[in-house]
Amino acid sequence: MQSTHKIPGGSATPWSRYLISQATRGDYYTQDGQDGQAAPTQWHGPEALLRSYGIDPSKAVELKHLRSLMHGFNPVDGEPIRPVGSNKTRVAGIDLTFSPPKSVSALWTTGPYRRAQIEVAHRDAVKSALERTEQEVALVRRKSDGVIRFEQADRLLAVESLHTTSRLAKDRDAQGVPDPQLHSHVAVIAAQRKDGQVAAVESKQLFRAARENGASYRAEPGGEPEAASARQKRS
Repeated sequence: MQSTHKIPGGSATPWSRYLISQATRGDYYTQDGQDGQAAPTQWHGPEALLRSYGIDPSKAVELKHLRSLMHGFNPVDGEPIRPVGSNKTRVAGIDLTFSPPKSVSALWTTGPYRRAQIEVAHRDAVKSALERTEQEVALVRRKSDGVIRFEQADRLLAVESLHTTSRLAKDRDAQGVPDPQLHSHVAVIAAQRKDGQVAAVESKQLFRAARENGASYRAEPGGEPEAASARQKRS
């Protein structure tokens, strides 16, 4: 399953905090100290661009970087990374949420080894969907000789935050056990054009591509989370 919605500019700070806090808070199902998992947050985008923002892409996402970028500014020098829109505001990002079937989340709870396998399959499927978006969806709008044209971006600038339980308190039972729900929020912040310039993402194109993105996530060869969990069940 994949859903898409716009993050308003005024929500940049609470959203950046939510993405990091929910991913790093220490989860009911992973408090046994045996996970050995990769960082629950990670950057997606050109390494050179990320490093120019003072970001080490091999490390977990830091709030100071994410908050600045979601507000539309370079974390190093405070300069805008993309212009304001026609209403003089900047959208904080576009949230793409990728979730495997509920049965996968239930299986994910059963042990550290199985969790690791399912998370790898899930993240590979998310990566595949993002790469398809970069290659096939015209996400950058450019005006030339008075004509507006849409073109593919070279790369997207985004952050992935892996969450493992439902956000809503009502999903907890009488004993306070959170409802397992493996999912990734991918906040798309900007796009790098073919000429290397950073631009805003044309959100309408992402909304139109939502169904294809979901299909790409589910169809990752050898890595679709439901298929991975089924293989693990048989082993």
